[in-house]
Amino acid sequence: MKRVLLVSALCAAAVLPAAASGNSGPRAEKLALTPADTKAAKAATLRSSDLTPAWKGGSAKPDSSPPDCNKNFSAFTITGVAEADFTQGGAAITSTVQLFPTPRQALGDFRVDTPVGIARCEGETLRAAVGASAKLVFARQVTPPKVGDHAAAYDFAVSVNGVEFYIDVINFVRGRAYGSLVTLDPGAPLPGGTLLAKLMDRRLSPSIA
Repeated sequence: MKRVLLVSALCAAAVLPAAASGNSGPRAEKLALTPADTKAAKAATLRSSDLTPAWKGGSAKPDSSPPDCNKNFSAFTITGVAEADFTQGGAAITSTVQLFPTPRQALGDFRVDTPVGIARCEGETLRAAVGASAKLVFARQVTPPKVGDHAAAYDFAVSVNGVEFYIDVINFVRGRAYGSLVTLDPGAPLPGGTLLAKLMDRRLSPSIA
């Protein structure tokens, strides 16, 4: 999961200073970006036209934070990556797409990122990164929607200065692409995440065989 994306969105919603991202480090994926795969990744992320006019944002610099929870992605190579971030008041939506040379690499990266039991570590890492005022309410893996060839989903809630923020994550693999959708909203989970993840999946299908 993209911890810095969660932290940045949560800090913005709670009006807190965002944690700085570090260098990717030796455990991160290698980069061998190609114009074609970068274009395909960008085409699959969310656009302003996918959301109501109240949402503001667009393309953003992809997360370059080092892996958390002792994950090691160094066996994998990213050939295309894109991110799009949107906010509306205290709510946030982030979509990311990474492309790999082969479906085997994409699935391998996904499996390193989403092992059984990882939710608690992800939740604690998120809470610690936000700061001392944050408390982890829950962190759990949930049944994923029918999206991609393989998928995993997680729900988190973090209390910051008495306000509970709900973070939902959908990760999925389609061919040689790894997509992620993160939604955040104070007070209640943001609806519509499954539809947005399926929209990303449809955009990937023709381009990453």
